[in-house]
Amino acid sequence: MKAKVFFQKHRSTVLVLGGFIGGVLATLAGEQFDNARRALAEGHGWLASLQGAPRATPAAAPRPAGSPAPIAPLPAAPSGAELDTESLVQSYMRSRVSGNVSLSFIDWSDFSTAGDVSSVTLRYRVRTMAGTEMQPVVRFAVQGGTIVKADVIDPGAAPSGAQAAPPPPAPTAPPTPSPVLIDRFSGPIDAAMTGPSMILDANNAYSLGQLQQAEQEAVTSRKPLGFIMVWGQLFGQEADPRSTGSVSALVHFYEVFHQNLVLVFVRHESELGLVPPAVRKGFFGPDEGGYAPNMAVTDATASEFITEIPFRNLDGPGRDALFAAGGKKIDAWLATHPRAVSNDAPTGGG
Repeated sequence: MKAKVFFQKHRSTVLVLGGFIGGVLATLAGEQFDNARRALAEGHGWLASLQGAPRATPAAAPRPAGSPAPIAPLPAAPSGAELDTESLVQSYMRSRVSGNVSLSFIDWSDFSTAGDVSSVTLRYRVRTMAGTEMQPVVRFAVQGGTIVKADVIDPGAAPSGAQAAPPPPAPTAPPTPSPVLIDRFSGPIDAAMTGPSMILDANNAYSLGQLQQAEQEAVTSRKPLGFIMVWGQLFGQEADPRSTGSVSALVHFYEVFHQNLVLVFVRHESELGLVPPAVRKGFFGPDEGGYAPNMAVTDATASEFITEIPFRNLDGPGRDALFAAGGKKIDAWLATHPRAVSNDAPTGGG
């Protein structure tokens, strides 16, 4: 009751005093807010230095009394691709630093991409246990998740009296794998040792007049061509692959090679002068053997000579060794020509 009487009696004085106190509190609050904003701005700069981002410190213009301090913006967040590239570079660097060397990453810059290659520049610090320190700058290129290039922009000289160690060496290209050698003919040679008797005719292989169709099949199936020199009298006679004589040799050639080569019969009587130049190297070369049948092997387009396999008038066991030697030459050639075509030959549909 007394307080109410006092307020009514001194109402104007109380209101003036309240306004004054409110103004003082507002001023104090403004100064505290101003100090908080200033501390936040300084904190942003400290955080940027911890993250390795360069922080510019230009001379600031005088700030009017009572105005809030500006807040420095945080550095732009790196993209996902940039983070992936930096992560790969960090892993690469750490894998090449020995246990007695400390490594820290100072600054990333100049991220770029060109096709599937991304590049970034890194300044990093290397410090040895002896106290030697250097700060090289290296430009890294990343392709397919692998560091493919590392160019030293600045070797980062060590302090006076210390010798700077070079940055980790750039990765070398992986060694070229050895050609895959597949044994295609040992199995058929073994099978022919107990093979059945057969009667072959001219339709069991392409004729020289069907060379275009033979080449198309060879390119599509990625097989070389086998040109077998024959006499017409060898057809229509039964023989097994182990006996002596030309008829048995023809059956032997067929059973061993027809699965992995595209065969073409060439008539000795009328077609020897019509064969492609690559086939002539076999038929008229030193390994022809002097007896028909014999076989000249070329790439799938009849453009490159591979080998000549003779008969030499031997029986089945004697021919086994000749066929095995020829098969190894064909396998070795196919190891470096998996499409069965010469490097200089048209590839057709293959």
